[in-house]
Amino acid sequence: MLFVFSKSVLDEIATIWRQAMKLRMIIHASAVIGAVLLVSGCSLVEKDDHTEVPEPIDFSKLSQDSTLLVGTWEWKRSTYYFTGSGTPDIQTPGSTGRTKTLDFTLDDTVVVYRNGELTRAITYQEYLDGTMWGVTENLLATSTAHVDGPESVYKRKE
Repeated sequence: MLFVFSKSVLDEIATIWRQAMKLRMIIHASAVIGAVLLVSGCSLVEKDDHTEVPEPIDFSKLSQDSTLLVGTWEWKRSTYYFTGSGTPDIQTPGSTGRTKTLDFTLDDTVVVYRNGELTRAITYQEYLDGTMWGVTENLLATSTAHVDGPESVYKRKE
């Protein structure tokens, strides 16, 4: 059986064929790039700030001057030392896909935001009750490790 097509139909078939080949090359290139990223350990999500287990925080080197708390603090890391596997678990905004911000106000209120949404507003006393904490000019550290909770580190927002 012999098919006869006009020149315009043949041109259209050729155009479709070229577009299909370009799409095929893009798909193959994407697959290769994805494989390279996966094998090399690269991530398309923000890379974690800390891959090694940090030493427990020495709170004796930090101040407990509550006037230094005033301001906005961004969560950087939490380390859970007491886990079922025995291996500390380090969580960061990059590894969890979550953010946490603390806003210590002048009127003794801590406003807590998760992923930019207000979750609670409580007094300093309520927030810090049962928590070891210490602060420097640009670092806030908290710990509830004594009750199997995390040690967390926050950086003052500029």
